Amino acid sequence: MVNNIICDHEVFNDLDFSMEISRAEFEEAAQDIFERIGKPLVAALENAGMDAEEINDVVLMGGSTRIPFVRKFLKDFFPTANHYDKVNPDEGVAYGAALMAADLAGQLRGANDSFESLPESAESSEEEKDTEDVL
Repeated sequence: MVNNIICDHEVFNDLDFSMEISRAEFEEAAQDIFERIGKPLVAALENAGMDAEEINDVVLMGGSTRIPFVRKFLKDFFPTANHYDKVNPDEGVAYGAALMAADLAGQLRGANDSFESLPESAESSEEEKDTEDVL
C-alpha cells in the first residue's frame, strides 16, 4: 500500500503546486467527504426495496474507487457481493450507455436484464471481446 501521496499539478499557466502527504493525513482531511459515501447507497437501496446483502456484484468505476478507504467502505457496505475493480472504465461507460439506450428504446425485457441480455444488435461478437465479462 502507498503510504505517501504526491500531488504535482500545474495550477495556472506555469505555476506548479506540489505537496506530499501521508495516507493517514489524506484520509483525515477527506473524512467529512468519506462520511457522505453511504447516503446515496442507502437511498438507492431503499428506492429499490432491497438490502445490501441482496446485491450480488459491485463494479468499481472511477478515480475515487482507487482510494483504499473507499474500497474498504464498499466491501464492508456490500459484504456478500463480488467486487470487481479491474473493469476498463471506457468499456464500462460504453456498456452503461448501451444499456441506457436499450432501456430508452424499450428493448429491455425486464428488471433483471443485464449487459448479457441486451438485444443481439447491441452485443459484441465473441471475437471482439478481449476482456473478461464480469457483469
